[in-house]
Amino acid sequence: MAFRPGNLVLDVCSGTAGVALAIADHHDGQIVGLDVSHSMLEAGLRAVEKRSLDGRVQLTQGRAEHLPFPDETFDAVVFTYLLRYVQDPDATIRELSRVVKPGGELLSLEFGVPKALWVRALWEIYNRVVMPVMTIPVSRGWHRVGCFLGPSISDFCQRYPVDRLAAIWCDNGIPLVETRRLLQGGAIVMWGTKRR
Repeated sequence: MAFRPGNLVLDVCSGTAGVALAIADHHDGQIVGLDVSHSMLEAGLRAVEKRSLDGRVQLTQGRAEHLPFPDETFDAVVFTYLLRYVQDPDATIRELSRVVKPGGELLSLEFGVPKALWVRALWEIYNRVVMPVMTIPVSRGWHRVGCFLGPSISDFCQRYPVDRLAAIWCDNGIPLVETRRLLQGGAIVMWGTKRR
């Protein structure tokens, strides 16, 4: 991210503010973290206060599909692991693009499914066997997450491959979409610049 001093950044699906805090560590600007979960935001607020960043990082409750901000408010919008949880990823990208200033950046990190057969086989074993079994002793809630995550990622990546996501970004004013696969394709970073 190439932020300038004083830039205003929106972190959507902020959760406990981990990404917002990482941005604050590397950039001298204002960060707004938005999440739908009140309990996650409470934990995020404690983390922000502990780091004495409550003057630079603000947290607010809201939905990515209906952002409570005017058009072209932010110099950059970042989101992590969001699109699998919204009903309409196309409309959500449109909404995220709406609040980015012309020339501003949209950046995302999502889970992916590895392409290399041997890596994908290991990924499938981990997500469909190891993680569900490992979460049994933790709690019923964690076990549900352990069983849900792998199939959720596979389903989303099948319905929304990277090329389709890039086309959605382009259709919504973010034509310079670049992607980078991390961890043999287990994670995908995408970024682009909004048309001026």
